[in-house]
Amino acid sequence: MKKYFSLLLLLFCITINITAQDSTSIKLRFLEPAPELHKGRTIATVGIWASAYGSSLYMLSTYWYDELEGFRVFNDNANWLQVDKFGHAYTAYFQGHWGIKTFKWAGMKHLPATLIGGSVGFVNETVIEILDGRSPTYGWSHGDFIANTAGTALLIGQELIWKEQRILMKFGYTPQDYSRFNSPLISQTALDEFGTGGEAFFKDYNGHNYWLSGNVYSFLKKDSQFPKWLNVAVGLGGDQMLHAVGNENNGITDLTRRREFYLSLDADLTRLKSKTHLGKTLLFLLNGFKIPFPALRYNSDGDFDFVPLAW
Repeated sequence: MKKYFSLLLLLFCITINITAQDSTSIKLRFLEPAPELHKGRTIATVGIWASAYGSSLYMLSTYWYDELEGFRVFNDNANWLQVDKFGHAYTAYFQGHWGIKTFKWAGMKHLPATLIGGSVGFVNETVIEILDGRSPTYGWSHGDFIANTAGTALLIGQELIWKEQRILMKFGYTPQDYSRFNSPLISQTALDEFGTGGEAFFKDYNGHNYWLSGNVYSFLKKDSQFPKWLNVAVGLGGDQMLHAVGNENNGITDLTRRREFYLSLDADLTRLKSKTHLGKTLLFLLNGFKIPFPALRYNSDGDFDFVPLAW
């Protein structure tokens, strides 16, 4: 663990020396992006990322990983019908998007902010994957690594091509009611697998939907009258998953796991006008989540249905 943290600290120190060559003496509101590279903000940004990352690694190594052994590879590509892989891609994408915004807040130019800030999620997820690789319970997952790479590539690629995010990756969560199956075994299995409340929010992939939300206006001519904020979104989720690989592993043989695909509308909140930097920041934070709209849903059993509000 000390090796990982020392390497990370060295990397950030090099970053400061390369990028923090100039600073501005202009007085800025706290959330207002600096017009040029601000040395104090650059150091603060690097320090915040380093301390948050170092503390999270320490907590993971202390409370999540009971012990670390030799490195091993674990193939979990069949788990949870790959919904968890989209979770990895989303996490890398969202953290990287945060990284770009914070380095731009420090006044860094677009290209270095994109390459450095946009890689934050990838670095975070990769180091955690290395810890998984040394855990006797888990293991390095090639699928997870590919998903982390895909999320980062989606983010950085768009910034390099368009200097904006025209296709957003978003997350939606719907709490699940397992009493609908009228089966004490299913209800107890869900409780054992996912827990309740905040634990279920992270563990219950039946409630997770991951979306690619495309902004239509950004692909049209600038004089188009199409609403600038309106997006079209396609989503993926899963249902009736009571075990990572197969429900029969938990003694449930009459419930078929299935994938779900969605077509819906969404909103790019960052394209709404806000007069304050606080408002812009809040819109950016909320923009990581799917805005509820009606949707068409198709599942792997071949069924179509209408969802009044899809998250």
